[in-house]
Amino acid sequence: MRSKIPELTEALTGRFADHHAFLARVHLDLIDQRTAAIDGLTARIEGVIEPFCGARDLIVTIPGISTGVADVIIAETGAGMTRFSSAGHGGLGSLSPGMGGGPKLASAAWTRGCVFAQRM
Repeated sequence: MRSKIPELTEALTGRFADHHAFLARVHLDLIDQRTAAIDGLTARIEGVIEPFCGARDLIVTIPGISTGVADVIIAETGAGMTRFSSAGHGGLGSLSPGMGGGPKLASAAWTRGCVFAQRM
């Protein structure tokens, strides 16, 4: 790429006018506005999720679950597990519909699901 630096410099010479600078400034300002909005939303989420930090810390210990995903899980399901009668009813990890591939019709029978998600 170093051998092409003179060609690139020549190609860009005289091609960046005031109008291009104006458009670049508009885009950079929009990026700054979006970044400020995201920062505000993040601060709001952190304030609202604070009572659930214990549950979030536990959820994050699950492999593949980040803090953001844990926040979504809490937002969607809540931190209370009272709706499940026992630990075995916590999810459908042991049941998943059969998946067939190809042009043929596959059976829709229930399979064992992910053995790693099942209760041991």
